[in-house]
Amino acid sequence: HQEDIISTKETFLSALFNGIPTYIKETFTYQLPVIMPALGPRIGSIYLLTFLLSGTAKLAFVVLAGRNMLEPPDFSEAETPSTSQKGERKSFFKALRKAFKRQIKIFAKIALIFVLMTFVVLSLINAGLAEGLKKHIAPITKAVDLPEEAIIPVATFAISPLAGAGGIGTLIKSGKVTEDQGVVIALLGGLLLLPVYSLRYSLAYYLSIFGFRLGMLVLVTSLGIGMFVRSTVLLFFLFW
Repeated sequence: HQEDIISTKETFLSALFNGIPTYIKETFTYQLPVIMPALGPRIGSIYLLTFLLSGTAKLAFVVLAGRNMLEPPDFSEAETPSTSQKGERKSFFKALRKAFKRQIKIFAKIALIFVLMTFVVLSLINAGLAEGLKKHIAPITKAVDLPEEAIIPVATFAISPLAGAGGIGTLIKSGKVTEDQGVVIALLGGLLLLPVYSLRYSLAYYLSIFGFRLGMLVLVTSLGIGMFVRSTVLLFFLFW
């Protein structure tokens, strides 16, 4: 994008598409071996399905938006390297040195912004953001007819899914919540997890790489798609 090889729209859709393989990776490295055993087969399967639906919705958005926002490429006019260009082979170390010189300034900018944003967010969390989150979660759990014991696992899930999943399992085993309520707690915690995760990690990541305007657009779009899918699934189980 900085070298004007792709447009802003293409960069925006490419950034969204770039995150889709993460859903496949996390399914086998985190969801199945970690979250599924902690939540149990039924709740874990529903949570995994919701997770994969978010990735599918994002992929559908990229495909549909790409068809409507972008012009189809004209491959007939694609340039091919000339014979002289093909003959000019630089050594690996020369190419590496050139790439390093070109990217060092960009890397320094990304590193600086990422460190500063991460410091600010973690400072807010250590200043009591998590405790304040619990106070705001209480009315939500009450509105969906969850017992007071559900407040802690919901808030914990939003910050640490593994710890929250363990808390949900403990509540179910102790009989304080039913398995159906456990599904709602997991989905609600997963819904709140998205903005918290975006604030802690994705915000600094996208702003440092794409700048404020484009970075916020990518972040808000990705966050909006994920929250829409999880909200839809949550409402389904609330009124089913």
